[in-house]
Amino acid sequence: MSDFKYSDRSKQHLSTVHPDLQLVFNTVLKVRDHSIVCGHRDEKDQNAAFKANRSQLRFPQSNHNKLPSLAVDVYPYPLDFARLNRVEDNLRAGKGIARRDLDEWRRLDQFIGYVLAVADQLYIEGKIEHRVFNGSDWDGDSILSDQGFHDLPHFELRKVSPK
Repeated sequence: MSDFKYSDRSKQHLSTVHPDLQLVFNTVLKVRDHSIVCGHRDEKDQNAAFKANRSQLRFPQSNHNKLPSLAVDVYPYPLDFARLNRVEDNLRAGKGIARRDLDEWRRLDQFIGYVLAVADQLYIEGKIEHRVFNGSDWDGDSILSDQGFHDLPHFELRKVSPK
């Protein structure tokens, strides 16, 4: 077991999200340290995220706008936010990733994979009702190059119909 703990701010953000997301990230915290940077967004915060090009949706269309929130933004810790922001901005502009920023991309990429693996296991075990998707692969097809908008720290819940 780790000694990782959420800050008061992370706890507050996590308290606004769906219990499935709470279970996923509380499980992840046992092994990987991270910060919850956004759960529920009110109208002002959602429209500010839209205006800053951090969301493609205005209020109330985002999964962040529901109560409890069906979306959460999470960053592994530690992380160089300036570098990661450059990565995200470059991806959104259709540019490549600078070599100096590659470590942050890889660290976040590994974290995303770990979170999705934990979420899949909890779903298979019947401990959560929803599948978890990430903003690097909105359609969940494992093809990352077909995304029009990259939101790497974003995780959201979706009900998936059995096939």
